[in-house]
Amino acid sequence: MDKRFLDAIEGATRASRILEEASGTSRLKRQIDEATRATRLIDQITRNPVLDEFRRMEEARKAMKGPFSALAEHQDRMDVVNQAIALGLPQMPPSVLASIEAIETMTKLGESLDAIIRPTRFASHELALQIAGITEPHRRIAESRSWSADLERRMNLIDGDWARADRLAISGMSFASLAQFSDVVRYDSPFAEETNEIVIDELGQVVEEVEDDAEQREAQYDLAGRNPALVAFPEENYSNIVIASGFQLVFPTAPTPRPIENAPSGLVMADVHYVAMRDIENHLRHFIETHLSRENPQWLKQRVPGAMRQKWMGRQEEDRDLGNPVFAPIYYSDLGDLGQLMTQNNNWPLFEPFFGVRDGLLVSLSRLTPVRNTIAHGRPLCPTEILCIVAEGQRILRAIGKLVLN
Repeated sequence: MDKRFLDAIEGATRASRILEEASGTSRLKRQIDEATRATRLIDQITRNPVLDEFRRMEEARKAMKGPFSALAEHQDRMDVVNQAIALGLPQMPPSVLASIEAIETMTKLGESLDAIIRPTRFASHELALQIAGITEPHRRIAESRSWSADLERRMNLIDGDWARADRLAISGMSFASLAQFSDVVRYDSPFAEETNEIVIDELGQVVEEVEDDAEQREAQYDLAGRNPALVAFPEENYSNIVIASGFQLVFPTAPTPRPIENAPSGLVMADVHYVAMRDIENHLRHFIETHLSRENPQWLKQRVPGAMRQKWMGRQEEDRDLGNPVFAPIYYSDLGDLGQLMTQNNNWPLFEPFFGVRDGLLVSLSRLTPVRNTIAHGRPLCPTEILCIVAEGQRILRAIGKLVLN
């Protein structure tokens, strides 16, 4: 065989061995690098436990002014933890394994990264336990029961999917914010100065002129300063989430106004949001009529501004002309009328014991007015409008002595 050919074979063989050795060295180096990165990640977990991440998210939430999308940015701090989980290294200290197991339970993804899920009971337990450690419950909760257990109970009341699979911590914090707000509305003096301030902090400033489109209205509430965490949930399940958090959407039934003319055989009003607004309005109308008539039997002429009274009578006359059921004049008022009537100087001394702060009452009714108009025009409500109904409705009914059961 040609010597040059044999030399070529020998050279190729040596080159092959060199390449194999180099490849082995390269694989070893990659393994060492991967182990080094993993060690650093695990060290970051042990030095910066999940609890610190929750604390930072809570601080960020309090400082947040923008829409919900901004909240998700703070969850990115958890990426390093998720990377450590993905590595799944076998030889780790038990404490690190326990931390990873808890994190993995709370951050396990669904089929899609942005999937909406209903956390398991174990995940809800872990989530509530962590969040309760960095948030303060209402004093009534703190005096009577465990905050983590109460938060877990409320989470488990939610019927259906409600949390983002890849942002479970954010969803949990948002739900805790909703629960905290519901406790303020449920337990604190409805129109005390401090309560009024909290309501404005959570719901933002009043939006008087609203768009027709629900998504555009939600954007308006964002700009008005509504806490984005309170609506960071799937819209199709928002009413269930609000109720589970502690709010009440079904209010005590208001006294049914009796037609004074053209009484029909029956009136049916079914939609839950319509019924809730109807009950808020009619409770207030009945409350005002009862107290003003006790004070002055001629209240309609002597305590109602002339232009307002004429507007009511005009609407009443329209019903009469059309052959519709005709009600007492005050049932043709709107929320703005009721606020103006109660807070005008000659009537306010009668209502001040119930509401305390005049401006607080006016803001509450002003917030409900565009929501009421949206319902009246048959448009779907956005989440913030549902929140306004349950928060402001419950405050008003508690103020006038109507017990709202939970």
